Amino acid sequence: MSGGTGWIAAAALSLAAAASAPVVRFPAPVVLGAKSVSAVADAGDERARLLAAARSRTAHVFLHLGGVSAARPPGVIWRVRIAGRAVGAVALYGTGIRSEPRFRPARFDFVCDGAIAAALADGRGRIVVTFAPAGPLARPRASVRVERVDLRVG
Repeated sequence: MSGGTGWIAAAALSLAAAASAPVVRFPAPVVLGAKSVSAVADAGDERARLLAAARSRTAHVFLHLGGVSAARPPGVIWRVRIAGRAVGAVALYGTGIRSEPRFRPARFDFVCDGAIAAALADGRGRIVVTFAPAGPLARPRASVRVERVDLRVG
């Protein structure tokens, strides 16, 4: 069975991200709507730690989005970029939809080693996470609220 263990690796990475504490926190909440929006943070004293993890073969830098919710399915996905590099996408279908009978907020964990290394390459320590709407609808049916945006090392 080819590729049958890929989900195991993804689950292990997600558990590593969930178990690790935030290293850099971005101002939140972030509200995703019809236009691109960015969250900006300074790596500060954590710059060296983030770079070491981004270049490591045994550790990773994760972008964690927590407490993600919308009133109803937005019908749009948001592409997530750091330093112009794609790191993932936010899509809500079921989990994270407040109108669902068993509501629970969604969370996303994206490995972003290369993007963090690129963002910190200039030596300034400024990290910009950009959320850009994409998909078949020109405008989302509902905005999405992201309660927590942070970087973690695991």
